[in-house]
Amino acid sequence: MKYAQSNHVAQIGNKTITVRNLTPVFVSRDEKKDTKDKIEKGLYDIFKKYIP
Repeated sequence: MKYAQSNHVAQIGNKTITVRNLTPVFVSRDEKKDTKDKIEKGLYDIFKKYIP
């Protein structure tokens, strides 16, 4: 999988902080939907443990 990268630089006092954001680049809508479904299922499996 490829990622698009964007960088943001901030100066805090005498320190320079760089934040790198990686966004996935999907080849097709099917790949995007499959990935979204896998993430949703994974999150559901995690959070269902905490619901009475």
